[in-house]
Amino acid sequence: MSDLEKIIQRIEDKLASLDRTREQIKQELEAERAQLDSIDKALASLRSVESKVTKKVAKK
Repeated sequence: MSDLEKIIQRIEDKLASLDRTREQIKQELEAERAQLDSIDKALASLRSVESKVTKKVAKK
């Protein structure tokens, strides 16, 4: 294998590694988004309960 071929192979290997890293980051971001969506739903539920409790307390 010539020096040029070795350089090309190293570049291709690094590009493949970057692609794997990018895919891993993409998957981590998707997981974070799902977690944030879950937190948003829980907060909305808590706000709804808070509103109901506030109304009941105000009636008393």
